[in-house]
Amino acid sequence: MTLASRAAASFGETAEVETLSRSRAAAQRPPVIGAALREATTLSLEGISLSFGGVAALRDVDLAFADGAITAVIGPNGAGKTSLINVITGVYTPDCGRIVIKGHAYSRSPPTKLASLGVARTFQNLGLFSGLSTFDNIAAGLSFAVRSSIFEQIFGVGRARSEVAAVRRKTEQALDLLHLER
Repeated sequence: MTLASRAAASFGETAEVETLSRSRAAAQRPPVIGAALREATTLSLEGISLSFGGVAALRDVDLAFADGAITAVIGPNGAGKTSLINVITGVYTPDCGRIVIKGHAYSRSPPTKLASLGVARTFQNLGLFSGLSTFDNIAAGLSFAVRSSIFEQIFGVGRARSEVAAVRRKTEQALDLLHLER
């Protein structure tokens, strides 16, 4: 093991111990979440743990995501970020703990429930649809929200008309937020 990898391993162990100490201490205190925040929380993780053989990727993770918030997960390599995202999005089933979506508890995140909350996942590749504009690539990500029939979509009637307008509005908002209008 090189000096750099020993230092990284040591840092990871220290960070893990500090995180575990804080989460255990927090578990012993009564929750201090106000009613407004509790109502605004649409997705939360409670006591999530995940191991691969003898390696613990996640231990006793508690997180709450407020409605309408943009949340980032940061940390050093090997900290469990991808494992956490995989648990949230249903790619992995945690060893223990539960995922609460709009007040309903699950042992694994149902992707359709997540999509209805606006929770989406992208992978670490840039697999864009060739030949489509930036606008159309972003709009394609909203396809989960379409409820109109194929007939309504072909002829642009009924729900299809309002869904197209909603997708256009949301796509323009995303482009504006990311400064990609041009």
